[in-house]
Amino acid sequence: MKDKKHKDKNKDKKNKNAPLKNDNDTNSIIYRRLDAALRREINIAIIDRQPPTYRGVHQQFQLDRLGINYHAFYRYARRIRAEAAAYEMAGALLPPEADVPALLPRILGQRLLETLAFESPTPRAVQRLADSYRSAVTSREEIRRDERLPRNTKLPPKTP
Repeated sequence: MKDKKHKDKNKDKKNKNAPLKNDNDTNSIIYRRLDAALRREINIAIIDRQPPTYRGVHQQFQLDRLGINYHAFYRYARRIRAEAAAYEMAGALLPPEADVPALLPRILGQRLLETLAFESPTPRAVQRLADSYRSAVTSREEIRRDERLPRNTKLPPKTP
């Protein structure tokens, strides 16, 4: 009898090594209730601030009638506006001839610091940013190493 309870407990635990869901797999009611075309219109209104408040956008698109409460919409809209601002800032700071592999770790590191300092991030959000930062740094170092090696040189095996 004890073994059955033990198995049931382990069954409910999540696999820690399972990959994270992408943003399209979110549990947000916005993604479940709105089609992509309407979401795009709403995103444009949020980013362009037409109307200027989140409440105004919620009312303009009559989201209450679609079963989307203001609190859920507010969380969604804040994320959309923050992502748009970060994208715009990165685009404004990068010159056309920018070395993106060299700059990407800086951008991701800055985003990680801002998230930790000014937001109330979920562990999942912090993990995603930290993993992105680590991947960008690793990729940049591998590119630098490959550029220093003469062609046709065998690379040593990677160490974990």
